[in-house]
Amino acid sequence: MSNIATYVVGNFFDKISSPKNIKTGLITSLTVVVISQLLIFYVFVAARVNPADSYIEAFKGLFNCPDCGVIVLWEMIITAIGLLLLNFKVYIFILSFLILFGGIILIRVIPDEWYEVGDIPALMLLIGAPAVIIGMAGVEILPYIIGNYS
Repeated sequence: MSNIATYVVGNFFDKISSPKNIKTGLITSLTVVVISQLLIFYVFVAARVNPADSYIEAFKGLFNCPDCGVIVLWEMIITAIGLLLLNFKVYIFILSFLILFGGIILIRVIPDEWYEVGDIPALMLLIGAPAVIIGMAGVEILPYIIGNYS
């Protein structure tokens, strides 16, 4: 029974660590990162801020709040960044897709031999990308959630 399980697990690791699957996973994760960041800032953060506010005043306000706690400062930073992105929304949108297409081209240009370095680095690449997406979304959304429930 253990020989069958070893064979199945070995085939699974060989299949997901093939260069084609690694490239597909990286392209998918890069696409999800860019789209999720655009959605978070242009939907969630934009709904929380007043676009008439100045991002310069928002960044200055960070230094004029000595009594603010960590959560409030964290929320103020995300709001200031959101205001900055909303001020330059067309340029940020174009830059996001340039980063996406540049990353896709870079991933496709890298030779397959570079991806054939072993199973553990390949798995770390495939598992690390969703962890980065979840971490970035958490950093951006968590202060609003904590602020609403505290």
